Amino acid sequence: MARLLYLDCFSGISGDMTVGALCDLGVDAEKFAAEMGKLSSLGAAPLRFERQTRQGISGLKFIVDAPAQDGHAHTHYGAIRDAIGASGVSAFVPAKSPAIFDRVAQAQGKPPGLDRRGICGRPLSRAA
Repeated sequence: MARLLYLDCFSGISGDMTVGALCDLGVDAEKFAAEMGKLSSLGAAPLRFERQTRQGISGLKFIVDAPAQDGHAHTHYGAIRDAIGASGVSAFVPAKSPAIFDRVAQAQGKPPGLDRRGICGRPLSRAA
C-alpha cells in the first residue's frame, strides 16, 4: 500500500521540526540516530528526542546536544554529498539524497552566477 505525507509548509519548516515530526509519525528514532552516527565525518553530536507540548499541541522535539561553537561554522555542499556517499548508510540514502541537496542548493543559489558548490549547511555538531 502506497503512503503519502503532505507537508503544507507555507512559512517553511526547520530540519529539527521535520525529523521530530517524522519520528512522531513512526520513523524509528533509534535507527535514525544510528544512521546519523554514520555521518561522523560531518561532526556528529549526540542526538535525542523529547516529547513537548506547546499551546496544547504535543509533538516530538528532535535535539542535537552539542556545545556552542565560536563563529558561524558551516559545512559546504560538496562535503555533505561526499560524506553521505562514503558513510555506509543504507544504499537508499546516497541514491536519493543528492537530489534533495541539489534542490536546496538551487533554492539558496537563486542569484545568477552563484556556484552551488559554495552553498553551506550547518554542521550536525552545531546546536540549533
